[in-house]
Amino acid sequence: MRELLPNAIRGRDKPVSTFPGGEIPVSSGVRRFAASAGFTLATLILATLSWALWQSSFVAAKGVPAVDLHYTPREVSRTPVGVLREEGETAVLEAAKEVPRIELRWIKPPPARYAHVSLDVSAQGVVVGNHPWEDARIFLMWFDHQGKMAEGYLPLWSGSGDQGRQTKDVMLPLARDGTLPWLIIENRGSAGVFKVHSFSMQPAELRPGLGWMLALLLLSWLGLIGFALRRWVVKTPVALPRIAIAAALWVGFAWVSSFPGPWIPWHPLGKPFPVKHLDGSTIPVPAPKPVPPPAPEPALPPVAEAPAPAPVPVPAEAPPAVATIPAPAEAPPTVAATPEPAEAAAPPPASPSTPETPVAEASGSTRQAKPARLGGGPVRWFLNHLPGLKRPIHLLAFAGLTTLIALLTGSSRAGWPAFALGILSEFSQWAYGFGSDGGDIIDLAFDGAAVLAGIAVWHWFSKLLAKWQREPEAPVLPSPASDA
Repeated sequence: MRELLPNAIRGRDKPVSTFPGGEIPVSSGVRRFAASAGFTLATLILATLSWALWQSSFVAAKGVPAVDLHYTPREVSRTPVGVLREEGETAVLEAAKEVPRIELRWIKPPPARYAHVSLDVSAQGVVVGNHPWEDARIFLMWFDHQGKMAEGYLPLWSGSGDQGRQTKDVMLPLARDGTLPWLIIENRGSAGVFKVHSFSMQPAELRPGLGWMLALLLLSWLGLIGFALRRWVVKTPVALPRIAIAAALWVGFAWVSSFPGPWIPWHPLGKPFPVKHLDGSTIPVPAPKPVPPPAPEPALPPVAEAPAPAPVPVPAEAPPAVATIPAPAEAPPTVAATPEPAEAAAPPPASPSTPETPVAEASGSTRQAKPARLGGGPVRWFLNHLPGLKRPIHLLAFAGLTTLIALLTGSSRAGWPAFALGILSEFSQWAYGFGSDGGDIIDLAFDGAAVLAGIAVWHWFSKLLAKWQREPEAPVLPSPASDA
């Protein structure tokens, strides 16, 4: 067995393995089969671990109950609008002139950054209204302290016509800086019935220790892709750092485009997220602290009684005198009464949409923080703001990736890992709950064309570089001054 490894490293066609029974030659075909089987097995194992890690990345926020159709925490305001009725545990929203809806608005910042939503809905004869978006739907949006809608909202479900019972299990961002979430369940169709059989939103947070597990997973993917590039892509010996850079490009591109994907909500493949929803009725509510009675006012000191006036002495009788009228006494000076200060006006009550944690600026004034992005990076930004650039983005991204891997590995086989990444991206879009349609086939066609374009660019660049290296230097002609 010790002779097998050196021979395999040297690249001999038939390495010999020594066993107790004799020498058994190992052909190159057996080695290729063993390498392919081992790579396939390792890929399946890492893919399974990636799925398991993503599915178990979240846990319910400790002590925070879920919001559902029948329980609303104190930090959430529920507002039913229009005619709503209940059929057992099901909320029924029938189309009417006044749009029936249920509004769940947070009046305080959410206690967790993420939320797990589990819903079960159906629709019967819902007719789309005057606009394409006037149907039965559930969506989440955010408002800032001024009551303006923040950029970006998340559609959780929408449908029209006859829709059988559909369940959905998603993870989504809940808390965004400077905003408060607002969830709306409504039926804007001109006719039909929208039924919400169950709905629950559980605030969640990342599982402790997720960072180091994710780091180990990424290192494992880097090693596996590096092995594949060196084994099946590289034709001539290439330095290991170049292969490592090419593998890092592939893994980074896969992270941005496939795992967990630039799409929100995120949906797992297979089983739902194992996030336990806490029933608010089972969580003990702390009793309010007793308000101490006001302290008694201090007793006033007793008021001393005024002494009785002394009797007026009666003068003895005297001869009558001429009566004189006394001069009128001077009028006392007039003192203007000082007006009592008016009571300060009570501050206006805080709006339900005003967060309680303003962010202080250096100038001393306060303002709300800018809403955080919903995630997904530049890919999601382009798809949301410039939907017409979806196909050009496919072309540029995969052509650039193919060209870079070909330059690093020095091989035209770099198109295969790039095209495999395109297949992985489309598969992830289906796996995270966004379905598949004919557009995915068109995307794959664009990816294939981009891969061919990338290989063509690499060939052109390689020929240009070789031409520069082979071109002899121009002869130096003697100057006329030297001849003289």
